[in-house]
Amino acid sequence: MKPEHYQDFREFLERACGIVLGENKQYLVASRLAPVMLEHGFHDLGELVAQLDRFGGGNLRAQVIEAMTTNETQFFRDNYPYAILKEYVFPELQKRRVYNARVWSAGCSSGQEAYSISMSLQEYNEQGGRLDGEVLGTDISPQIVEQASLGRYNSSAITRGLTDERRVRFFRELDPQTWEVRPEIKRRASFRTHNLLESFAVLGRFDVYLCRTC
Repeated sequence: MKPEHYQDFREFLERACGIVLGENKQYLVASRLAPVMLEHGFHDLGELVAQLDRFGGGNLRAQVIEAMTTNETQFFRDNYPYAILKEYVFPELQKRRVYNARVWSAGCSSGQEAYSISMSLQEYNEQGGRLDGEVLGTDISPQIVEQASLGRYNSSAITRGLTDERRVRFFRELDPQTWEVRPEIKRRASFRTHNLLESFAVLGRFDVYLCRTC
């Protein structure tokens, strides 16, 4: 991998979706793009970048971004954002007579954050709150957005961040390896593809924004 080709690819990726690669991530690029380059018959990274620049990418551009996106997430990640929602944000919205809050989960990956917000709202209301809402989860990856929309998770994902009590209350077991978000939680959440470098206007207005992409 020639240094100039790697630099050109770094610049493309930042322009295309805001991902900033370090100066020494050549190994990561090589491993993640190997299947794409094999499929399209590129012999080196320079050929791939030239194709992206020449025709704007099209499907190839989407494949490259998909390959370079890290979809790391879990339910109730770090806990404190959800505690803040229940203790401060939801009561404040209710105080302002916002009875149907709109929450944006930006960079939502496979949906765990959006569903965690919906579960937090459910818990808030079970403790005496009177607030409903809708959660929009967005991500740049069409494949991962489709996965989030299904609301189904394997046994490994379901154990990350969820207590046994929440798993039983908010999910139903489809088989020993698959769990599905219950309808009362799922109904609040919807998902769509969106590049954070593009205009937010198409998404509408929100009362709460969460963007935890790192």
